[in-house]
Amino acid sequence: MMATNKKKIFVTQTLSQGARALLTQRDDIELVEFPNLISAKDFEALLKSHAPSMAWRSAPPPSARPSSKPQET
Repeated sequence: MMATNKKKIFVTQTLSQGARALLTQRDDIELVEFPNLISAKDFEALLKSHAPSMAWRSAPPPSARPSSKPQET
């Protein structure tokens, strides 16, 4: 098996077309698209299934976001 310098980069489905174009112009990058609302568990499984890889996420998964409910004191 021959080693490759090609990198997998995970991007959300709503990554701008301009950013997507910049990434796809490179021959050393493979984009792996995932849904914006993917659960943390599913995202982790996706990363593991493509390891080693890099992830580009514009926002944390819903399960990692702070609660919008006011804190009681």
